[in-house]
Amino acid sequence: MRQYEYNNQYGQQISIREDLAVRYPD
Repeated sequence: MRQYEYNNQYGQQISIREDLAVRYPD
């Protein structure tokens, strides 16, 4: 679940990353 790593690096895009994670789970 790399979205958590992205959240740490791109805090401003947390909502976007979570949305992508739901649609395209890695």
